Amino acid sequence: MRATTWARLLRNTFGQYLVTGVSVLTGLALVPFTVRHIGLANFGLWALVNGLFGTMGLLDAGLSPTLTKKSAELLAKNDEATLKETASRILTLYFVAGGVALIILCALALFAREVFHVPSDSIHTFRTVMLIVALQLAVSFPFSTWTGITAGLQDYHVSSAIAIVINLAKFILTVFLLKLGFGLISLIWLGLAATCAGGLAYIIWVSHRLPALRLKPSLRYLNQISELTRFSGSMFIWGIAGRVVMESDRIIIGLFLPMTSVGVYEIGLRICNYSRSVLYPVFTFLPAASDLSARDETERLQKLYLVGTKYFGLFYAFVACGLFLFGRQFIQLWMGPGFDTSIVILFVLLIGNVYQSQNVVAHVLLPGMGRLRVFTWIMVAYPILNLALSLIFIKVWGLVGVALATTATYFLAETVFLYFITRIFEVKISRILISCHLPVLAILAPAVVVSLYFRAMMVEQSWFVLIAGVAVFSACSAGALFTYGLSGAERDRIRAAAARLIPRPA
Repeated sequence: MRATTWARLLRNTFGQYLVTGVSVLTGLALVPFTVRHIGLANFGLWALVNGLFGTMGLLDAGLSPTLTKKSAELLAKNDEATLKETASRILTLYFVAGGVALIILCALALFAREVFHVPSDSIHTFRTVMLIVALQLAVSFPFSTWTGITAGLQDYHVSSAIAIVINLAKFILTVFLLKLGFGLISLIWLGLAATCAGGLAYIIWVSHRLPALRLKPSLRYLNQISELTRFSGSMFIWGIAGRVVMESDRIIIGLFLPMTSVGVYEIGLRICNYSRSVLYPVFTFLPAASDLSARDETERLQKLYLVGTKYFGLFYAFVACGLFLFGRQFIQLWMGPGFDTSIVILFVLLIGNVYQSQNVVAHVLLPGMGRLRVFTWIMVAYPILNLALSLIFIKVWGLVGVALATTATYFLAETVFLYFITRIFEVKISRILISCHLPVLAILAPAVVVSLYFRAMMVEQSWFVLIAGVAVFSACSAGALFTYGLSGAERDRIRAAAARLIPRPA
C-alpha cells in the first residue's frame, strides 16, 4: 500500500465532509416531516430503538478499529496472507456478535412493557420494530469486516460514495413511504434494506482492490484471538465510552420519563450529533497513524496531531458558534412552538462538545500508534461518570439534567486526558494554545461580533433572515481564515492537493 500523504488525507477528509453534508441535510429535512406523519410519541419510540441499536454496537468489542489498524499495518508491509487470517478471525467474531445481539433484542422485545415506558397501544408496534432491528444488527456485524478493510486501505472516498448513495436513496424512499401512509414499521424495514445494500457494496469494492483476499469464518478462530485482545480490548472500552455518552441518554429517559420526553430530548440531541459529524472525518487518521507509526515517523505524527487539532477544532468551533448564534431561531422555524426545552438541551450539549473537540484528534491517533494505557483508563472513566451523573441529575433537573451530565463528563475526563496528551506527543500546553486554539479564536471572533450585530438588527423570525445570518457568519469566518488564518506553507499544500483532485482540461 502507498505511504500516507497529505493529499490522501485531504481527499479522505473531503469525502467524509461531503457525506456529512448530505447526511445532515437529509436528516434535517426528514425530522419534522417524520414527526408530522408518525407523531411525537412514535418518533420518541423510534429514537429509543435507535438508542438500543447503537448500544448493541458494544458487541463490536473494538473489532472495527482493530481491523482498520491491523489492515493498514499489514498492507503497509504487503502481508496479505496475515491480513486474510486476521480478517477471517474478526469475521467469525462478528457472526457471534450478531447472534448475541439478535437474542438480546428479541428478549427486550418480549419484556418491553416491564422495562420501558411504552404506551399500551404502542406495545405491538414497539415489539415489531425491535424484531426487525434485531435482524438488522445480526446482518450488519459481519458486513463490518469489509468496511474495516476498506478503511485500512484508506479508501474513504469509496466509503463516502457508498454512504452518499445510501443516504439519498433512504431519503427519497422515506418520503415516498410516509406519503403513502406506511408508517414507522416501513422505515425500519428500509433501514434493514439499506444495511444490506451498503454491505454488499463494500464486499464488491474489497474484492476489486484485493482480488486474492478470500475470507472464511471458522469456529477454530474463536480459540486464536489472544493477539487481538490488547488492542481490541482498548477499542471495546472506547466503544463503551462512546456508546454510553451518545446513546444512553435516550434509554435513561425512556426508563424514567414518558416517551414524548424522549422525542423532545431527541430534537436537541440530534442537532448536536449533526454538529459532531464535522469531527467524524478524523477517523481517517487512524490508519494514517498506524501507517506512520509502522514506518517510525515520529515527527510527522506530532505534526499530524497539531495540524489536525487546529483544523478540526476550527471546524467544530465554527459549527458550534453558528448554533449558539442561530440555534434557537432554527429550532423554532424547523419544528414550530413547544420545543424550548430542546433548545436548552442543545446549548448544554454544545458546551461539552466544544471542550471535547480539542482532544478528538488524539483520541484517534493514540490507538493508531499503539499508545493504549492512558487512553484505556480515560475511556473506562467515561461511562462510569456519565451513567452516575445522569442518574443523579435526571432526578434533579429532568431532561436538562441528562444533558448536563454529558457535558460534565466531557469536562472531567478530557481535562485529565489533555495532561497526558501533552506528555505523549511531547508538546507543551502553551504550544497547543498558540498553534491550535488562538488561531481559532482569531478567525471566529470577528465573525461572532458581526453576527451578533446582524441578529440584533434583524428581529424578524423567518427562514430568509436565518439563512442571511448564517451566510454573514460564514462569509466573515471564511474571509478571516483565508486572510490570516492560513500560513503560506498550508496554502501551498492545499493548492497542491486540490490540483491533484481536480483534473486539468486536455
